[in-house]
Amino acid sequence: MRDIVKERLRDIARYSKCVSQDLLSWLSDNIQYASIVSRKQSLAPMGTMVLGYLAEIERAQDRKRVQDALKYLERKRLIRIEKGARTAMITLTNKGETAALKHRVKQEDRLLPQGMYTVVVFDVPEHVREVRDRFRSLLKSSGFQKMQRSVWCSEKDLVKTIGLVITTLKLHKWVTVFEGRGIDR
Repeated sequence: MRDIVKERLRDIARYSKCVSQDLLSWLSDNIQYASIVSRKQSLAPMGTMVLGYLAEIERAQDRKRVQDALKYLERKRLIRIEKGARTAMITLTNKGETAALKHRVKQEDRLLPQGMYTVVVFDVPEHVREVRDRFRSLLKSSGFQKMQRSVWCSEKDLVKTIGLVITTLKLHKWVTVFEGRGIDR
């Protein structure tokens, strides 16, 4: 695990065009894994590894890119870094979670066959307005077209990705995703 973390961090530092976005997505993926394993939305051991491996990145330029990206993410309040005496914990904020999900959805570029659509239907109640607004913003920014107030369509193959978004934002009760064919008139 340690070698994988070290290697992935080095690759992000060296080859990424947008270090902060790729680092945020990578942290989000690992937080998803950590929360499944330990039911916590933070990365105490991963945070310690990430910050510890910064010193082990050979090229100073790569190390600086990751440090700058972490500072940027923290300054934008997308992550929270809490350093202890021997440990560090990186936590994704709600804003960071949404940004990582938007990035993941935008990266998806597989189109469905001609005439097929990903259709999202939702009816999120008023008492969770903030989550509803985040979800609607994510749909807009990822290229979904509004068909009705709470029905959105896309020609991209986003069923699994939107499923992950629904799980992350805890919207199971109020959102349904379909893959369907349009009817020619």
